[in-house]
Amino acid sequence: ASNNVTSVAAYSKQLGLRSVALLMDQPITRNLKRNLLLDQYYGCALFECPQDRELTADELQVFIQHHKLDQNPYLI
Repeated sequence: ASNNVTSVAAYSKQLGLRSVALLMDQPITRNLKRNLLLDQYYGCALFECPQDRELTADELQVFIQHHKLDQNPYLI
């Protein structure tokens, strides 16, 4: 997980917002492990994103509906 995801997760928790991250496969490093633990601590829902292509808007909409995120997510 990136530092950006972790930062957004931390501030989302402070503001009472739910955070969701779509993550690509990446090498396991000390920084990655730390960020994943922090993301979980901050309540960020983590999901794997296919690495060989970007998600389309339709796929994102299905993802949002499937996981019943009845809020208006702000995608970064």
